[in-house]
Formats: sequence, C-alpha cells, structure tokens
Amino acid sequence: MTKAQCGLSADIFSGYCTGIGGPEDMALMVSTGVPPFTVLSSGGFPAYSTSTAPPFSNYEWFTPSICGTPYSIEDGNGCITSNIFQQPVTISENTYFEVPFVEQPDIGIFYDCLTGNADVRIQGLTITHFYGSSFEGYYDYVLTGPVNRSGNYGSLPNSPPAASYEGKLLVDLLPGSYSIQLSNSTSVLPFTCNSQIVDCSSGNTLFYSFSVPVMPVALCPSGLNITPQIALQGAMPTNGTLMNDNLRVDGLLPLTEPYSALGFTYTYPNSIGANMDPTILNTTGNDAVVDWVIVEVRDYSPPYELLGSLPALLQRDGDVVGLNGDQYVNFPDIAEGFYGLLVRHRNHLGIFQTTPEFLSSTPRNVSLRQNNYWIYGGVNARVTLNGVKCLWAGDTNFDGVVKYTGIDNDRDNILVAIGGMVPTNTVTGYFGADINMDGIVKYVGVQNDRDIILQNIGGTVPTNVRIEQVP
Repeated sequence: MTKAQCGLSADIFSGYCTGIGGPEDMALMVSTGVPPFTVLSSGGFPAYSTSTAPPFSNYEWFTPSICGTPYSIEDGNGCITSNIFQQPVTISENTYFEVPFVEQPDIGIFYDCLTGNADVRIQGLTITHFYGSSFEGYYDYVLTGPVNRSGNYGSLPNSPPAASYEGKLLVDLLPGSYSIQLSNSTSVLPFTCNSQIVDCSSGNTLFYSFSVPVMPVALCPSGLNITPQIALQGAMPTNGTLMNDNLRVDGLLPLTEPYSALGFTYTYPNSIGANMDPTILNTTGNDAVVDWVIVEVRDYSPPYELLGSLPALLQRDGDVVGLNGDQYVNFPDIAEGFYGLLVRHRNHLGIFQTTPEFLSSTPRNVSLRQNNYWIYGGVNARVTLNGVKCLWAGDTNFDGVVKYTGIDNDRDNILVAIGGMVPTNTVTGYFGADINMDGIVKYVGVQNDRDIILQNIGGTVPTNVRIEQVP
C-alpha cells in the first residue's frame, strides 16, 4: 500500500558526515503530525523513532546508517514527509563553528581578605558553534605577570547555537598587570573539514590584558578580624595533626550555635541562636568543619575584662573561622590594639592567651597550638599530642572542670546519655558526652569516652580533677 503524504513537515536543523562510510548524527525537528515518528531510510528500514509530540521543544538526534542515504519521516497515522533528505546537509549560517572568541571577555575579581591576593575569573566569551559532541573541545591559556601560569581552559559548552563560556578561575593572583593568551586546541575540530559543513577556522587566538589592583582597604570589615588556631584533644587522630570531622560527615553538626542552650551569654545579642551558612558543611579536607567554638577578646592584663564574645567554627587544620565562610572571626565594634584571646569548647577546657597580641581589621592568624608562655596558667594549660598543643578533653557538662567522681562529675553524663542502666549501650548524636567526637557516646570498650576523663585527671587517683585555666 502506498503511504499517504499528509502534509507532515520536518525541518532539518543540521547534519554532517566525516567521509564515505563515516556517518555522524543528524538533528531534525518535526512540526506537525501524530507521534510516534519514525525516520526511514530509502529502503524503508527504520533508523530512529520517538514518541515525543510535536512541536519538539528540543532537537531530536539520530545516527544514519551511512552517509548520503536519503531519509524520510513517517508519523503514527502512516503519513510520510513529502521532503526526502540526506547527508551531507548544508547547515545554516548561525549553526556552524564560526570563531571561538567573538568579543573581549570580562574579568571578575574576588579578593581573599586574609591574604590580599585575588581569584580572577575570565568570563563572557561568546562562542558560536555546531550543536554536537564532536565539536566540543578545549582552550589553552598562558598567563604572564606577577604570577605565571599555563594550562587547560576547559570545555566548549554544548548548547546551540551559541553560548557564553562561564570562564576559568585563576586562583591566588598577586596584585599587578597580567596578560593572558587563549587559543583553541586542535581537538576542537577532530573531523575532516568540509566547507559545506563547517567553517574550518582554527588556531584563533585571543590576547587579553587585565590588572589586579591592590585589595581595597574597605573590603575587610571594620573592627577586629582574627583567625585563632587551636586543636581539640578529643578530635585529634592517633597520628597526624588534622582533627577528625566525624560529626560533619555523619550529619550530626547543628546549624545553630549550641552554647546558648548550655547557659553561655554572648556580648552580642544577635549571636544567640546564630546559624552557620549550611553550604559550609559541604567543604571537605583541611577546611572541613569539626565543631562550634566560642571566641572571646579580652584585655591582656588583670582583671582581663571581657570585650566581646562570638560563636565560630573550628576547621580540621585548626583554623577558627566565621559562620558565613569568612576565613576570620569579625568583632565589629572593637578598635585596633593589643588584646588577649580566649577560645572555649563545649566539652574541652578553654585556653586564654595573655601575651599582648596586636589585632586590627587586617586579618591575623593567632596560633594557640604552640608557645606555652602565651597561655594563661602556664604549665599544663594544654596537652600535647603529635607535637600540637591541644585543649584538654573531658568537660562534658561545660563547667570548666574535668572530674571523674563526686558531685557534677563528667563521667555520669556518659552513663546518662547511653541510658544509665546498661554500660555496654551506645548512642549516636551530638552530645557533650561524646568526648572523642566520633559521633558515638560509649562508656566501655574500645574508643570509649570514659577513659579520656580518667587519663586527663592523672589516671591513678579518681578523685583528682583538672581545672580550666582561664580568668
């Protein structure tokens, strides 16, 4: 039976062949008819079918059996296109790979307030190209200036018929003048060029100059910007200096600061119930979050007046940072000068640096992981693990004392957390009784939390205590 021509219309978007016997994809759009649609070769054999109803919102692809073979389309009612098409197909002007760089790009500069260096994103490259994976490629870049660098600039976006390239982030650039050379790689045109199919322009190179100004002073918030550096004994590994971030990995860290619920009063009222940026918890590696801490700025001499206190986040490498991702803690209304610095944790004993430290709006790292003579109380104010000075663990009730027996002892909190009856029970969660910060409260057995308390009071006399050495 002869198939009817029912006015079915198909528009060819594009198509090409690499040579005899080397078919590539073709793209078409059916604007009328009833699905399903079947692409037929000249011999009547189906090459592709789809159940999508017209008009298509995107381009449907199929791979022909051989270059040069005529094709037609049949719909669900048996109607067949009146137009017969075949490869190679001349594609319209706005769909061929024209030139990789249509206009000069823009740059975006993002300063690191802590270092003064900048991350620079080259962006806004408008690229016109053929729609298809075979036209995807890479761009090489050579950067010269105060920082010299070269490498691969990324892949061509696969979207018709033109797209703005999102750009390359060049990290940690010093201030100064730069020149960048961008050129398309040979991999952009991997097929046999044919003027009927594509403009075979290649080797197009863009030279572009830009400068990175010195970081504006106003970029850093006013007041004091500080990055204390500490270590928690309970979170330290057997070997190494990176603390564990088990609480983050297991999804146990609260988004809201926990210290108000423990009775702590901040000097800034908006710190009560403050929340961290939840995207911070996606960070892994050295900067992964370990837990919440409290940072206090005080006078460095008696009576060590408290001038400001804020919640902050501790990272695995010891840096204490802001809740919004800033690599420092900002005390907005304290003038620059010499101060002491105190850091507290919910189940460790706090430490206080009394040696005067000059603090200002220029971010400053202050390490409380070394140098005993800086610490209030002197000898044994911290415990040394793997060469790092750490806060003593075991203060499960956040009262400033590590205590194994007697009234308000810390051992009982572990028993209460696991149920109080069966010492072999365990419980998972965010608890002060989780002294080793592995997310599990455990009273007996390997890696239990109770033994740490006994060890830290001396290990032999259970009535001993260890008192926090802070004013």
